[in-house]
Amino acid sequence: MICISFGPGECAGGISGARCPRRRERPGVREAPVPSIEVIPSHPACVDEPATSHAISTSSLANASALLVSCELAPTVVTVPPAHRRPPAVIDLELLASREGVTRQASPRWMAALDDNFRWLTDSSVDLVLTDPPFNIAQDTNFHTYEGNTINSYRFDADKGWDTYTSDSFIALLGDWAKEFARVLRPGGSFAVFCADAYVSHLIDALNTAGLHPRRTLTWRKPNAVPVNRRSMMMSACEYVVVGVKGSKATFNSDLLMSDLSALIDVEAVVVADKAAAVVERAVRRALETVSATGDARPEMVRLAVETAVLSAAPEAAKRARAMYVGEGSESYLRACVPNHVAFNSKAGNRLHPTEKPVTLLRYLVALMSRPGDLVLDPFGGSGSTGEAALSLARRVVTVETDPEFYGRLTERLKSIDIANSSSAIPSAEVRVDELLGAH
Repeated sequence: MICISFGPGECAGGISGARCPRRRERPGVREAPVPSIEVIPSHPACVDEPATSHAISTSSLANASALLVSCELAPTVVTVPPAHRRPPAVIDLELLASREGVTRQASPRWMAALDDNFRWLTDSSVDLVLTDPPFNIAQDTNFHTYEGNTINSYRFDADKGWDTYTSDSFIALLGDWAKEFARVLRPGGSFAVFCADAYVSHLIDALNTAGLHPRRTLTWRKPNAVPVNRRSMMMSACEYVVVGVKGSKATFNSDLLMSDLSALIDVEAVVVADKAAAVVERAVRRALETVSATGDARPEMVRLAVETAVLSAAPEAAKRARAMYVGEGSESYLRACVPNHVAFNSKAGNRLHPTEKPVTLLRYLVALMSRPGDLVLDPFGGSGSTGEAALSLARRVVTVETDPEFYGRLTERLKSIDIANSSSAIPSAEVRVDELLGAH
C-alpha cells in the first residue's frame, strides 16, 4: 500500500485532506507537517485491522508528487518485506545533509554534522542514543611524578575547554542534553550515556526530569587502567553508562538465535565470558586461601596455585557456558543473563581523540540495544567510534561534533568504514523520507 501524507494522519487518496482510514495517530509521536511517502505493507498502528487495498488515483498521485518536488522531497521507491514489524524509520540521511546552514556530510548509511546541537533532528526519529559526552573532569595534575609515567597531565581538553565547566553549569547542561535525548527518541527508543562517577546521580535526575526512564547504570571496568596514585588510593579503573528507555518495551537482545552470527557474536562474547570468569575467579580465590608460604617462596607457590585452580575450574566453566544455549536446530538460541558490568580494555596507543572509547564496547551496546536498520544518534561524535560500531553492525548513524579538527577525523573514519562495510546491506524498513527534518 502507498500512503501519501500531507499532515498528521492525513492521506492524499483524494487530495481532500481526509484522514486515511487505516492510519491512526500514535500517542506521543509528533508527525512531520511536510509531505511524505510511506510504503507500508500494513500500518504498524493498525495491526488489528485487515490489510486492504487503498486506491490512489493517477491524478492524485501526480498532484502529490508535484507537492513533494516543490518541497525538495522527491518520491522514493522502497521495497518492504511484508513481515517487517519495525516502527516507521525516518531515514534519508543524504537529504538531511543537503539542508543549508550546517556543515554536513552523508551517505545513505551515515550523516555527520559540524554543529553544537541537533535541534534540526526531528522528534521521535531515533532508535538509540549512544554517546560519550563531556565528563567535566579535566584538570591540571602532577601525574608526571608517578612511577613509570606516560601521562603528562589530566588536562586532556588542552586549550579547547570542551571538558571544563563549573559544577552548576555542567549540571544544567545535563538537563539540556536529557531534554533533547527525550525529544528525538521514538517511544521505546533506548539510550546509553557515559558519565563520570561524580555526576551519575545528576545525570539520572536529568533523564528522569526529561521524562525518560533510566533502568540501570552499567559499570565498565578497564583492566588496563593506568595505576595513577596507586600508593594512596584505589585506581580509577571504571567508567559508568546510564542506560534506559523512552516509555517502555525497549529493544533488548538477550535471546539471540544461533543462525544469526552478526547479531550474536558481540553479546555472546561478553555474557559467556562473564559466566566462565565467575567460575574461574571463585576457584582462584579459594586456591590462594590455601597458600601458606611466605618470603621468597610465596610468589612461586601463588603461581602454582593459580595455574592449578584455572585448570581445575575449566570443565565447570565450560559446562556453565554450554548451559546458556537452549533449543534445537534452527531455533537454538543463546539465553543471556546480561550483567550490569562489563570489562573491556580502554583505548590505548594512537588515539584519534583523548577520550576515545573502544569500538568493541560500543559494538556490544549497539548489538544489545538496537536492531539492524535502526538509527543511532551520537551527539558528541568525537573521532567517530560510535559511528564505526553502528555501521559495522548494519545500523545507520547520525553523529554530531562541534570541534572542526575532530569532525575531520570523524568523517574520514566513517567514509572508510562505510566502504569496508558496503556489502552489508541495511535492512529494508518503512520509510518516511521527510521526517528527519524537524521544525526546530
